[in-house]
Amino acid sequence: MISIIIPVYNAGEFLRETVWSVLEQDYKAIELILVNDGSKDDSLSICNELKASDDRIIVIDQPNAGVSTARNNGLKAAKGEYVLFIDADDLLEKDMVSTLYNKAIETSADIVSCGAALIKDGVVIKEEFGTNKLYTYDNEEALKFFLIGNKVNIGVWTKLFKKSLIDDLEFRKNIRINEDKLFIFEALMKANKYVVYDVSKYKYIQRNSSATRTFDSRWFDTIDVADLMLDTIKSKKGSLEFFAKINQIKVYYWLLLMMYRNKNSLTEYKEQYNRTVKVLKKAKLFKIRKFLPRNMWLQIMLLKISEPLLRKIKVKG
Repeated sequence: MISIIIPVYNAGEFLRETVWSVLEQDYKAIELILVNDGSKDDSLSICNELKASDDRIIVIDQPNAGVSTARNNGLKAAKGEYVLFIDADDLLEKDMVSTLYNKAIETSADIVSCGAALIKDGVVIKEEFGTNKLYTYDNEEALKFFLIGNKVNIGVWTKLFKKSLIDDLEFRKNIRINEDKLFIFEALMKANKYVVYDVSKYKYIQRNSSATRTFDSRWFDTIDVADLMLDTIKSKKGSLEFFAKINQIKVYYWLLLMMYRNKNSLTEYKEQYNRTVKVLKKAKLFKIRKFLPRNMWLQIMLLKISEPLLRKIKVKG
């Protein structure tokens, strides 16, 4: 059996369609765990309505505590041999579950991943993967690709996990952004075999109300996660330290760009801005140049030469 966990928060507008895309899968041996995270809309009543229509559905109701706690509570209740996490406003291709499960059985993989299509206003604007090829990676290969941002993506919702692999893991409740990236990293640290099936089966629906668009203190969790991953690699897999540093530089760079685009953050979060600049200035760019986009490399080089000049160029208004 496969346990499918959906954290639900104010998702009433989309929840029925998402759940039906799960219930109508061609693989039927599933339990669907809906974790209502203190929704203020009619999400809980919809969860109970859906539960009454299909005995494979389990509903957990918790006070609002965030997506990490919801996923953790779903994981505690899961009885399947494999676990899949999906979001309450996305959709699955009808054969996504069977595709991932069959590849897991065929390859004896600990984690199997597929690609995702990014959809906005009913139109596919970006599609990840599509060659129909199967790629198999051992522990260090998977971690390397994950750290450099290639082949192993950071979306928890495209991956089928062997439950025994993640039984002692949890999503960190104190991490508000990139909590799924850290969870995947910790799972990869334990996995012997990681498989990517190069086909898009998950439909990620872009909503205009996405909470991650607004810049606030949550975004500094991204650099905390990058630092934690680097420290973990140093202590447990020193051979991959070079690649963990590449991940760190990329994460700090993207945070710097976000701060430039939200100029008030430069004064509101001065300490964090200085921390970000300090790490990027110390980066040994010539060693990692081939792993960085050209614009990223050039802008970090300019930062090293003149931080005020880069700030003047990037800050608008």
